[in-house]
Amino acid sequence: MIPNNDWISEQIKYVCDNYQKRAAGSQSVRRCMEFMAEQVKPWADKVQIEPFTLHRQPFVGSIPLLSLVGLSGIICFALSCVWPSSLLAIMSPLLLAASFIFWFLEFGLYRQAIDFLFPKYQAINVFAARKAKIESRRRIIIAGHADAAYEMTFFLKLKAWQIYTLIILTILGMISCLVIGIIHAIGASAAAMPLFAGIEALSFVIFLPWLFFINWKRVVDGANDNLTGCYIGLNILREMAQNDERLNYTDVCCLITDGEESGLRGAIAYAREHQKELLESNTIVIALDTIHDPKELAIYHRGINFTQKNSPDVCALIAEAAKSCNLHVPYTDFYPGATDAEAFSRYGVKAAAICAVQHSPTDYYHTRRDTSDNINAECINITQTLVKTAMRLYDE
Repeated sequence: MIPNNDWISEQIKYVCDNYQKRAAGSQSVRRCMEFMAEQVKPWADKVQIEPFTLHRQPFVGSIPLLSLVGLSGIICFALSCVWPSSLLAIMSPLLLAASFIFWFLEFGLYRQAIDFLFPKYQAINVFAARKAKIESRRRIIIAGHADAAYEMTFFLKLKAWQIYTLIILTILGMISCLVIGIIHAIGASAAAMPLFAGIEALSFVIFLPWLFFINWKRVVDGANDNLTGCYIGLNILREMAQNDERLNYTDVCCLITDGEESGLRGAIAYAREHQKELLESNTIVIALDTIHDPKELAIYHRGINFTQKNSPDVCALIAEAAKSCNLHVPYTDFYPGATDAEAFSRYGVKAAAICAVQHSPTDYYHTRRDTSDNINAECINITQTLVKTAMRLYDE
C-alpha cells in the first residue's frame, strides 16, 4: 500500500505534469476531473459527473475590464474640459458608476453580474459518495476544486503592503472621480477645476496597473490551490475502501468542482441544483483549499470578502476535531476572497472551510511558483487527520 502522503504527492505531480493549463471550463480541467472520477470509482458507491454552463472570464476578467471602463470615464472628463460637451460630461460619471457597481457585484459579492459579456463554456462537477454502514442519516461532503488560476502578476512582483495600498487608492480614486464627474456634469465652478483635474489625473495613473493584473498567457499549476484539497478528499475515500471502512450513519462524499477561480461558479451551480436534496439529507460541507502552511491552518467562518457567513455548527465541529487532535486551529481573520463553502452557505446548506495559506498573499498564491515540488506533506497529513476526526465526530 502506498503511504497516504506519498500517494497524494504522486497524484498532484501527475496532474500537474499531464493536465496543464487547467483554466476553468477548459478541456484540460475537464479531462483532469474525468480522470479523478475514474480514480474514485473503486472506492465509492456512486460517482456522478454533472455538466453545467460556465462563464470563465467575468470574475478575474472584471478587474482589467472595469479598470478600462473607469479609465474611459476619466478620458471623457478630460475631453469634456477641452471640448465642452454635455454628453461627454454625463458619460464620465456614468462609466465610473458602472465600473464601480459591476466591480463590487462581481468581485466584492461574487454575483454573476457581467456574464453576458463573455463566452460560455461547458464545465463539469464530479461527486462521489461512500454510503454509511448501518443507515444513511446524514452526509458530509469534502469539497475541493480542480481548476487553476490565471497568474496574477501583482502577487509575483509586488509586496503585500503595495497591493493593499493600491487597492485602497483605487477605491478612493473611483469614488472621488465619480463625485467629481457628477459635480462637473451639473456644473462645477472654474476655481475647482484645477483640483478636480489633478485628482482625475492621479486616479488615471492608479487605474492603469489593473489592466495588467492578469497574465492571460499563463495558467498556474495549482498544486496547492487546489489539488491539495481535491486529493485529501479523494484519499479519504481511498483509505476507507482499502480498510473496508464505513461510518455508521454518515455518507462520506467528495465533491470536485470547476470554476472556483472564476467566482465559485461550479460550487454555486451544484448548490443551486441540489439545494433541496442537500437540505433534506442533513448534509454538511467542509471545503478544503490551499493546504500548505501548518501555521496558517484556520477555520473559515466567513468568506466572500467577509460578507457571507458560514455555518457556526460546522465551524464548531471542526474546532472540536482540532481540540481532539491537539491542534491550534483558530477562526480566520478578515481576508479578501472566498472558498467554495460560501457557495453552499448562500443556499442555506451548512458549510465551512479549512485553508492553510497566508493572506499576505504569498509568492506561490496564483503564481507560477504553485508547483508540485512546493507542496507541504506535513500540512496535508495534519489536515487529513483533522477532517477524518471531524467526520467521526459528526457520525456520533
